[in-house]
Amino acid sequence: MDFIYNLVINYGYYGLFIWTAFDGTGIPNPVQIALLASGYMVSKGLMKSYAVVAIATLGNLTGNLIAYYTGFYGGRPVLEKYGKYLHIGDEDIRKVDKLFDRYGGVINMVSRWIGITRTPAIWAAGITRMDVRKYAFFCLAGDLAWAVVLTYFSYTFSKNIDVFTALPMGVKVLAGAAAAAVVILAWAVFLKYYKKK
Repeated sequence: MDFIYNLVINYGYYGLFIWTAFDGTGIPNPVQIALLASGYMVSKGLMKSYAVVAIATLGNLTGNLIAYYTGFYGGRPVLEKYGKYLHIGDEDIRKVDKLFDRYGGVINMVSRWIGITRTPAIWAAGITRMDVRKYAFFCLAGDLAWAVVLTYFSYTFSKNIDVFTALPMGVKVLAGAAAAAVVILAWAVFLKYYKKK
């Protein structure tokens, strides 16, 4: 985690772009550290908040497209050839194709906020060969909203770090649990709604 933090501290916008592009591929990582470092730099006047949002958004979108085209050109043939060893048949692939043809964009936009579903959603978009323009549009919307919220939180945290660290542990745990509950509830509502479609 120190590597990610120092990457942004030492290389500024370049470091932020590199790490958010890596994050955009869907490979699990603590990308929030990069945004916390950016928030700290903004609080010290060394970076601009609007530039952090723009760079984080474009970095993520770049990674999203890299993962999409990797899945598009490499993932589909591999899955069709070796999917049977993972108990994934042609019918399973067709079902996912249909799902992503209809809801792939929204799934990717919402998954930006939920780590456990984000990786398969990003790669499935390319494997199912959903329309790249639709994919990019919804990814951009999700990445932008994510970048705005994380940048604001990181800046606020850096400006008020003494207040946050002084909070009782019980309050910190409760706040974390509440945030997790909101994310889980939002995803549950989303799934319930689209299952009715």
